[in-house]
Formats: sequence, structure tokens, C-alpha cells
Amino acid sequence: MTARAPYVYPASMFFGCLSLRCSLRSPPGWSCGLLGGSLMLLGGVLINSAGGESAESISRSGESTRGELEFRTDAVWVRNAEGRSVSLGVEQLKRLTVEKILTKPPRLEMGETSGLEVSYYTNATFRGVPMRASVAGFVHEAAVRARAQALSPGPISSRWAGQIAVPMDGVFRFSVMSDRPVRLWIQGQCVASIRSNGVSRISSAETILSGGRPVSVVLEESDGLLERPPQPKWSAPGLSLQAVPSSLLRTRKDRDPILEITRGLLVTYFGNPQFGNPRVIRVDSDLATNWTAQPPFLDLGMSWRFSATWEGKVSVPRKGSYRISADSDGGVQISLNGQTALRRWNDRPGGPAGHAAFPVSLEARDSYPIKVEFFNELPPAALHIYWYPSQGLESPPFADGLIPAEPPDFSLAVSASEKGVGPGLDRAGVVLCDGSMTVQSVLSATRSQLSLASGEIASKVALDLVSRIQLAASPDAVGALVGPFRSGVLLHDGDFLEGELISMDADEVRLNSILFGAHRLRRERAAVIFLRPLRASLPRWEILTTSGSSYRSTEIAFGPRSVSLKGFMAGDFTVGQDKVVSIESFAP
Repeated sequence: MTARAPYVYPASMFFGCLSLRCSLRSPPGWSCGLLGGSLMLLGGVLINSAGGESAESISRSGESTRGELEFRTDAVWVRNAEGRSVSLGVEQLKRLTVEKILTKPPRLEMGETSGLEVSYYTNATFRGVPMRASVAGFVHEAAVRARAQALSPGPISSRWAGQIAVPMDGVFRFSVMSDRPVRLWIQGQCVASIRSNGVSRISSAETILSGGRPVSVVLEESDGLLERPPQPKWSAPGLSLQAVPSSLLRTRKDRDPILEITRGLLVTYFGNPQFGNPRVIRVDSDLATNWTAQPPFLDLGMSWRFSATWEGKVSVPRKGSYRISADSDGGVQISLNGQTALRRWNDRPGGPAGHAAFPVSLEARDSYPIKVEFFNELPPAALHIYWYPSQGLESPPFADGLIPAEPPDFSLAVSASEKGVGPGLDRAGVVLCDGSMTVQSVLSATRSQLSLASGEIASKVALDLVSRIQLAASPDAVGALVGPFRSGVLLHDGDFLEGELISMDADEVRLNSILFGAHRLRRERAAVIFLRPLRASLPRWEILTTSGSSYRSTEIAFGPRSVSLKGFMAGDFTVGQDKVVSIESFAP
């Protein structure tokens, strides 16, 4: 079975998971200490409390200026460290990026150094002993690249490894865009996988992180070009999509994140017992887990009704007879070298965990393909698998000699018109037909109008302006899977109910279904409501805000510490300077 891209998660994870030992509902200006920096919470975004906002502006002529930012009437002003001010009007501005996240980096802990370690292999498949060097971040530094190129004129694969000092608790979405084969791993979880070469593609997934401690990161690239590597980006509640800051990257000599992704089996967790709706892809070092307290990845919406597959190879130390043993509360099947070695395919409600063992005769060789399939219908769930010689007292754990399979490709092609699309589509909220996205939650809906919670845009929006209602986070991959011209509801279990929206309130979604006529379903079952396709056109302007929203407009105007959107699809409105993350022009 081929795993599809993980794509649907509950809306609650974005609004209920983020804590910083202070609440996101704290009033603006409430300060708190974190990782040695003096920081403030402002609209859910961490900023340095010592001074004003820092920004980088790029003019249409390509001139870049970095420094303190101020919005004034008809222009944006940036003053650099030397005190020189640059003024850019609307027609002169190409891009403005405001640095609000951890402008003061955390202190290095004992045994840590800043940056990452890059490993270069003289082949395209990460084999052999690599050349290693310390680098500032996800870069090919000139001297290191020259040494790597001197090693081999042929293909070269590269790995950047280290830790990220995570600034806050929450569910983070990581994203990579590249036209070359690349994978990104966070804490052993594959959050991006692109296999194709020569075509620009984007890949992303979510993972749960805890603030205040480092998490492992590995970026793999296997094309051998040694050009500028792709830059991993992340987003979280109150944190708009942006490059992972270099100031948060760490290396520890006593920790090797590469071992997390090269020892064990590749596991795919699915959101139902039928091996559909994949949620998480990672490497597990062994197969010994007891989900007694809660199902796996509860914050990502998985219930006790789930399934999982572990795939890879197992090396055999010597020729002989072995036994494979499984203790499981749930159905389990083990295939070795393409043959079923063990099968206990039931989940008895309320019954004790079952045990099964099966003898196999193996030759000494490099490795045997192995696949473990597991499903669970009712709580609790448990799986413990071992293999051991039939003779003697030795009982090595099943984890010995495990090599994970390669992750599947879960990426989407990026067309020329999509390269300018903002990051809002992977959030819960409302997507307008022009691609604008507001994270304001939907209170109710009729055939003609949406009622939104108060926020940056008006609380009443005409329904014919809306492309889809995202009750849960779901990247644009969902639209590609469902199709551009279908209307209906995508459920959390991966099923799609085709039909036309009649109305919605806090409890129910009501549809005129093609198959079922007038149909009602509980709101918590729905992930995305599709109304009409997005328009395939680039905006003239796009503005990202600290709420995680992205707005497109045909015209903007600067005012005192604010920017106004003119010609916005749902009506003109103004955004304060303190809420702006970036402004970009897509006009030629």
C-alpha cells in the first residue's frame, strides 16, 4: 500500500495547543521571560521588547534596506544601523518583511554550538563515510562547498543535522519548496518529502513540539548540484509561515539526529482502521508501544480507531531458525521477505491482549524486507514484537538490525501562478475565491452569508465570495485530492460527502446531498466545506498578518502606522503596522 500525504487535522489544535507559560490571550504588552531573552506577547507573536520592529525592504530596483520600520502617510520608512532612512511609496515597494519572531536569540546551553553540521557523501544515496563541516545554517558555505566538490566530480548528497531551539509549545507546520529531491525530518518525523527532480514542488506536514527545549532536525538533499539548498519554513498559531531562523539552530556533539532516521522502521499512522487518511510518517526505533493513556497523536485528531504500517529491512546475524513473536491489543500481520510470517487479524472488544509466535528459517544475508501492519478499533491498543533464535537463551530485541524504508513522496507541483500564494491555506478559517484567507472562525452560515467571529475583516461575508470553509487545518493538497469543481464536505476520516451547503451553526452542517437529499452531520465530523474553485490568478498585493491570515488586494495605501487594502474582495479595511508580517507586490 502506498501512503498518501498527511493532510487533515482538527481545528482545535491550532487554537488550543499553544502556550508559553503565559496565555496567548494575554493583553498586548504583558512581558515574560523565555530562553534568556526579554520578550513580549503581541497578537500571539514574540517580539523583542527592547526596541522597535526590524524589517527588510526590497524596492522594485532590487535595493535592499534593513533596519527600524515605520509606516507613514503614503510611504513606508526603514532606517538602517547607520541612521540613513529609506522611503518607499506604493509604486516603489516590491517586498517588505517584518522581523517579529525572536529578534533576540536564546542563550547557548552547555555543550551547544550555533549552526548545524553538514555531511557530504560522494554519491546520491547517503552511503559511505561523509565529509563533515560546521555551517551557519541551511547553506553551502563557499569553502565547505569547494572541499566537497573536490571529493567527487560525480553526484553528491548532503545532510544538514542539528537541533532547533523551539520558542513555544504547539502544533507546527513545516514546509519545503524545491525543484530537487529533498526530505525534512523533525524529531524523527518526516514532515516534507519531494522525490522528483527539475519541477518545482512543495511538501508539508505538522508535528507537535514543546517550547523551551531543542528538537532534532535533518534536511536531506540528494541531487549533487551543491546549489543553494531549500530553506525549511514553519508556522504555528500566531506565527505566520516563515523561514526557520538561523539564530535558533544548534549542534550538540553528544547527539546525532541522523541516527533517528536511519535506525528502525518507517511507520505511517492512519486516521482510521482501514489504512486510509495518513496522518504521521516517522521512523520508530523499535516496535514496542502501549497506548494505554490515549491514542497516538491525539492533538492531531487521531482517535482509538487507527491503523499503522512499519516498513523496512531487518538484517540477520547468522543462518538459522528464528521465531517471530507478537503481543498485541489490535490486529497485527507480519510479512518477512514477501511472505506472511504471522497473522492475528482481529481486535476483540474488552478482551486481553493476544499472543502469537511463528518459526522462520533464514539465511545469513545483508537484510530481509519486512512489513508490519496493525489496526485498532476500540481502546486500549498495544503492540510488542520480538524475534529471537529458536535455540539457546539469546533473545535480542526486534529493533536489532532494522533499516527504515524510504518515505513516499507527498508533494504537490507548484505552478507559476501558485508561487505567489500566501501560506494561509494550511490553517482553519475561511478561504475567499481570490485566495485570501482569514483565520476568523465561522459562527454560522446560510445559503447567502457567513457570520464570522470578530477580527480583522467584517464579520459578515457574502457566501458567493467564499471558496471553502476550513473547519480544520488542511493545506491546498486537499483541494487537489477532492478536485477543483466539486462541492461538498470532506470529513476527518477522509470520506467526501458531495452536495450543496444549506446552512451551518455551532452544532450541525446541513447539506443538499446528491446521494442523500437533505442531510445533516455533526460539525465536529467536518474538516473542510468546499463551495467553489479558487480563481487561478496572481494578486497585485498580498499582506500577511500576525493572526496567520493572508489578504490579497488590487490596491494598497500607507497611512500613519497602518496600511489600507483597497479593492479587497470582501470590502476595504485597514491593518495596523503592529499586525503586519509581510507585504509583497506581484505586479510586473
